[in-house]
Amino acid sequence: MDKICVARDEECGVYGFVFFKDGEWIPTIIDDNLYLHTEDYGASDEIYDSSGKKTRLWKKRYQTGSEALFCAQCESENETWLPLLEKAYAKIHGDFEAIEGGWSGSAVEDLTGGVTSMILSNRVLRKEKLWRELVEVDGENGEFVFGLSASGPSNVDKKNGLQLNHAYAIIRAVEVEDSKGVKTKLLKIRNPWGQNAAAGLGEWHGPWSDGSKEWTHDMITKLEHEFGDDGVFWMTLEDTLSNFKWLHRTRLFDERWTVAQHWTSTPVSWIPGYLQTKFLVKVEKEGTAVIVLSQLDERYYQALEGPYAFSMEFLVRSVDSPAILGQARCSNHDPANRAINCEVYLKPGKYEVLPKVHAERYPGRPPVEDVIKKYATENPRKLQQLGMQHDIAHAKVGVLDEDEVHIRKKLEKRREKREQKRKEEAENDMAQAMEKMQLAMAEMQLELNKHERNKMIQDMAEIKEKLDKRIKKEGKNSKDDEDEEEEETKAAPSNKGAAAAPGAGKNKRRNRRRRNRKAKEDEEKKEEEEKEEENDEEEDDEDDSDYEDSEEEDSDEDSDDDDDDEDEDEDEDDDSDEEKLPWNPVCVMCLSVYAQDKGVTVKVLGEDDEEESDEEAEEEEE
Repeated sequence: MDKICVARDEECGVYGFVFFKDGEWIPTIIDDNLYLHTEDYGASDEIYDSSGKKTRLWKKRYQTGSEALFCAQCESENETWLPLLEKAYAKIHGDFEAIEGGWSGSAVEDLTGGVTSMILSNRVLRKEKLWRELVEVDGENGEFVFGLSASGPSNVDKKNGLQLNHAYAIIRAVEVEDSKGVKTKLLKIRNPWGQNAAAGLGEWHGPWSDGSKEWTHDMITKLEHEFGDDGVFWMTLEDTLSNFKWLHRTRLFDERWTVAQHWTSTPVSWIPGYLQTKFLVKVEKEGTAVIVLSQLDERYYQALEGPYAFSMEFLVRSVDSPAILGQARCSNHDPANRAINCEVYLKPGKYEVLPKVHAERYPGRPPVEDVIKKYATENPRKLQQLGMQHDIAHAKVGVLDEDEVHIRKKLEKRREKREQKRKEEAENDMAQAMEKMQLAMAEMQLELNKHERNKMIQDMAEIKEKLDKRIKKEGKNSKDDEDEEEEETKAAPSNKGAAAAPGAGKNKRRNRRRRNRKAKEDEEKKEEEEKEEENDEEEDDEDDSDYEDSEEEDSDEDSDDDDDDEDEDEDEDDDSDEEKLPWNPVCVMCLSVYAQDKGVTVKVLGEDDEEESDEEAEEEEE
């Protein structure tokens, strides 16, 4: 109790409590004003009491002691620790209505910060392991707290004296041996009422119950048991597992344990499957790890939880192997879906936790907007309280804790240092490459100058050779012309009595040259016309292809228009379906890893974060 009620001033009537909610310890402060069954004397009628004697008598008779309290009551008349605890617990949830009903395992989690597993009693396979854990219940360093609940149909309220749909606590486990040498495993169980209800309802009526034949004088002495209407009774382990449906096993954590956790939110699709968002767990020390996947506790913002209810499951595997190391899921028999967990023995390394979330719509829940309208007119103060609790709970996803901020800053510094180192190395490599390139360019320039000089000399020699050939050719042509003229003059017929016409040989040569020039021009003109015809044909082909392309584009545009029309029709159909049945659940969840390893870490990985994890692995290798 001192770990929960961390501070108090009894003279002033002020008490400070802490409770574990949604992965953190939440403090709250209350006074010692408690609700009573009976109102003050004369509160409803104007009654004259000059001496105050009637008022004092009324207060002593109806407003004193535990029996006068309206809610929780202690067995002792002068004890108030239980109603004060109940008041503080109701305060962090908003009101007393928010803590009505529930499972004992969830309450133990809130009080101790432990992790509860709900186990069907008829499905316990390793009973010896369970018994070893039960034996440690009443020890000083016990690691577990066990609770029981006997569930049944709504029209039945008892079973062998046990109150159905009611919580019980296991306070001791012991193995005894009778005079015949027969060993029996017994559990000491307590009803929180502290007494039986009408017709003895509340205590076990079978073997080892008060007054049964199993209680010999020797057994009463060994177990230090006393008969009475005190809510305490004994049962064998087999009878306990047969008559109670649920076994609530809560593992406690001391200073040896470290917890790493990370909150995230994710939309839930219509078809359930493992999410793209996954958790990366890094373990540095070998040992047992308790992995818990939880969602927000909706008790302290009831009526604003929305129309969806979520159930979760997950599996654990190594980053380097697809083999499943552990998994947990919400059973159809398990209505408590606030958190699921599994215990896995992990070696140093990196592990993936892949979550799967199922969403179910509850048509009976009113929409949030209707609740807001109702409270805004009827109880605006309550609406303000619920809204603040809702916003604080959902802000866990966006608010980083100090450890995570420190880790991110550290990683950022390492990344900047690494980038600076890469930049310096790149600059050095660039400078060395520039020096090598300059040396290579200088060598190339020398080779180029040498090559150009040799080429220039070679070109000059070729030009000179061509000129010599041309000169020789022109000289030969002039000599041939002279020889032709001489032959023509010799071959010309002599005309007696008449002289030959002057320049006749020159005119013939001139005509021949004109004919040759004209023939050459005709050939060049013909070649140009053929080239123009070929160009015209190519342009015609291009025009035809352009026309075909334009037709294809027009047809594509028409088909695109048709597709757009079809898409619009489909969108309209989808919109109409969404108007009929909207589906937009978003689940806020947290992965917590408890381990006896101070270096354990948890982070969220999405599709875009795997590259960063690879970079971190490279940094660690460096």
